[in-house]
Amino acid sequence: MRTIVVCCISAALALTAGATNETIRMPATPSLSPDGSQLAFEWRGDIWIAASTGGVARPLTSHPAAESRPAFSPDGRELAFLSERDDAWQVYVAPAAGGLPERLTSHTEGYLSVRWFPDGRSVLVHADQDGR
Repeated sequence: MRTIVVCCISAALALTAGATNETIRMPATPSLSPDGSQLAFEWRGDIWIAASTGGVARPLTSHPAAESRPAFSPDGRELAFLSERDDAWQVYVAPAAGGLPERLTSHTEGYLSVRWFPDGRSVLVHADQDGR
């Protein structure tokens, strides 16, 4: 698995950002789709998606708040990610093809990571206890 991630990060470095044709440098928190065809990543505070072979990336999110840690659902149709839209890091899900994200959580301390259960019906999150 480590070899795949290293290859994906290298492929992401050869990406350009949509209409601006700007070279994407230093993408973070990559997530490979289950079929290996797409790569989601964080760049400049938004979530982007591109072909895993490189090329032009498109933004999945475009929001003034920071967004991070995309995770493809097991069927590849949705992406869960963290967003600071509501002060603390909350979990959102959006269609991988694009569309409005849906907020799933409301924890005052926020979340640190998000992953999918294998059945694709639930997400697993890591959070700190309030006040600790």
